[in-house]
Amino acid sequence: MAEAGRARIRGRHVWLRALEESDLPAYKRAVNSVEVGGWAGYPWPHSDATIDRWWAGVRERHGQGEFWFAISPVGSDEFIGTIWLWSKGDRLAGLELSVFVTEEAGLGHGLGTDAVDAALDFVFGHDEAERVWLTTELGNARAVRAFEKAGFRVDGTIRHHFRREGAWRDSALMAITRDDWEALQRSRSWDLNGTP
Repeated sequence: MAEAGRARIRGRHVWLRALEESDLPAYKRAVNSVEVGGWAGYPWPHSDATIDRWWAGVRERHGQGEFWFAISPVGSDEFIGTIWLWSKGDRLAGLELSVFVTEEAGLGHGLGTDAVDAALDFVFGHDEAERVWLTTELGNARAVRAFEKAGFRVDGTIRHHFRREGAWRDSALMAITRDDWEALQRSRSWDLNGTP
């Protein structure tokens, strides 16, 4: 059980902590789940060896301008998802955000939005980043609405961005700037520390 004082990056119901090697079994189950993995951008099954190689490459980069967080309920270390903030260099300015919540945690309960809010507070409140961006399948109306609720705006459509189930799919390119975040009328992560 996590101590309340450890929840330095938190939302109302979840907190973000560094992804640990002990999280990998739950992570592997999630990315190989049809419901979670498919919508989170893992279109094929990933072997343990593939994920282990990925982990070896990213664990040393955590905190070096990239952040690989596990999502846990406040007061617990239980793995219920991930949120990444990372850069692919010259692709697009800013940090790319990737997020998923496990089936066991329950989809549609706002946990992902809560984690995104905490991640944005972390980036814009403690880093010099000007922009956070992401892509999500345009046909995933639930995800588009959730990101809009967190302050993202649709910047455009990436036509035929990827193939899934034998068909080309379009993605929404969404972003939030520091000004967008500052204009949000909600409590910030640091306002929530110390609340049950």
